[in-house]
Amino acid sequence: MSEHHLATHPGARRRSLALIALVALAAGCATAGTLHMRAARALPALDAPPAGRARVVFAMPGRSRGVVGIVDQRGTFYGELDSESAFAVEVEPGAYRFYAIRDRNGAAVDVPRLEAGQTAYVEGVDPRFTSFVFRSLTGCDEAARAARRGLDRLRWLEPDPSASHEAVIASLGDIPRRIDEADRDLRAMTPAERRLRTVDPESLAAVAACDGGASGPATSSEPASSEPSAPASEPSAATTSEGGASGG
Repeated sequence: MSEHHLATHPGARRRSLALIALVALAAGCATAGTLHMRAARALPALDAPPAGRARVVFAMPGRSRGVVGIVDQRGTFYGELDSESAFAVEVEPGAYRFYAIRDRNGAAVDVPRLEAGQTAYVEGVDPRFTSFVFRSLTGCDEAARAARRGLDRLRWLEPDPSASHEAVIASLGDIPRRIDEADRDLRAMTPAERRLRTVDPESLAAVAACDGGASGPATSSEPASSEPSAPASEPSAATTSEGGASGG
């Protein structure tokens, strides 16, 4: 009966097909991407990094439309975030630009100088599921401090050693293109917009003191880590048995 009704009423048929397409699109957006991470075996202790090393914490405190992959200026892969999740990596001191890559979009955050013993905090926010923003969470203002205190409420992740290199790279898509686009967007921003996307060296030096000690989870672990080593055209991936990853 319903098939006959649609066949004899073209307008109703078109509306029904459009509704089906919208439902399918919404379902796809809600589950966009495959997470190549697993629940952390232990929550990381966000106290001082090991001697000679620095730490970067990536967080997605709210909801996200899909999985966000994190790479650096060399295209080196660090890990992924989805809704209400976080992960931490230990890196060599130096200058970094981190990129959050999702679907066909990329967003950048600058870390001009990261010194041994320092911890940088970066967060992704997706308030309307269409306007993803990648920004610094390393500051002594009350909003940043409150966000860092809330890190222990997030799902802490680490790279899944069972995820293949090919699967991780395929999920990120055209990394050099996303990096170029994010760089272009960053150059076009106003000074105020760029400040939100820069981990200020002075804030890095002060953040431990203004937090009154370590932020986030207190139990110890060995977060996934790697040093930038691969060019953007050949990113490395999380494949080691230690759950390590190379560094949108």
